[in-house]
Amino acid sequence: MLLVLFIVVSITFFMVHSIPGDPLSASVENLPEATRANYYARYGLDKPLIVQYFMFWKLFITEGSLGESLKYPGRLVEEFIINYAPVSFGLGIWGLVIGVLLGIFLGILAALYKNKLPDYISTLIALIGICVPAFVLAALTQYFFTVKHNWFPTAGWGEPIHYVLPVLCMCFSPIATYCRYMKSTTLDIIDQDYILTAESKGLRRPAIIVKHVFRNTLMPIVTMLAPSVAGLFGGTFVIESMFAIPGLGTYFIKAINSRDYTMVIGMNFLFTATYVFSLLVVDLLYLVIDPRVRLEVKQNRRSVSSNVSEQ
Repeated sequence: MLLVLFIVVSITFFMVHSIPGDPLSASVENLPEATRANYYARYGLDKPLIVQYFMFWKLFITEGSLGESLKYPGRLVEEFIINYAPVSFGLGIWGLVIGVLLGIFLGILAALYKNKLPDYISTLIALIGICVPAFVLAALTQYFFTVKHNWFPTAGWGEPIHYVLPVLCMCFSPIATYCRYMKSTTLDIIDQDYILTAESKGLRRPAIIVKHVFRNTLMPIVTMLAPSVAGLFGGTFVIESMFAIPGLGTYFIKAINSRDYTMVIGMNFLFTATYVFSLLVVDLLYLVIDPRVRLEVKQNRRSVSSNVSEQ
């Protein structure tokens, strides 16, 4: 995890600094030469790039800071993360949870009623989630639910009603992903011999779905959740912009447009850390979900212990 974080942050550092232009040139071009020199010295931009690189890591290791924003002087990057990450995470987690649950339900329903009305409806919803971009869904929901009928506010944040339309737009992508997966997996499982055996013993269809179908798809679902959780912040950028939500996405886009080096590096650090940490959690969940993984780990430990004792 630490190695991945180091590599990604290092690559990001040199990439953002390779963008043509200067993040301070527009704001200090009318100032005296001495004042401009002081601004560049304050952020270390007057030093060679490799020196700036080591200064960044020294600041992070010694003080735990990601640096001061170039666009918002006096404010540290971690302040933005602490203040606005909960907004993006809360919005994303609601969209992910609802989307995953609905996707699993619709996928199983489509498999059980193949080539029937539930299958067609589930396939249509999945196609919408795949083909229609998030900003189009956001525009359509705003027009229908706010302009046409005035049921929900167009923008704003702070009240439960403000969650409805953004979460609705964010649901479609996970619904499409998990619906397609659950449909194909369920179709494969329901033809297995142990499913036919369970049916011959008189086990009811709901019990078969819960004990056999869903249980056998749980491991791949958990595996798919890792990149989904990592995309909670990245997936909210467009939605936050469309609904004027004060999350990290808004500031990340502003940071890219204004070449705010420290902000871009700091937020990319957060996204990468979220991703690698989610992979770690998935690996740990394997031990809880599948007893075969725990058995394999124990067998490996015994094998190592026996080899050490023999030596």
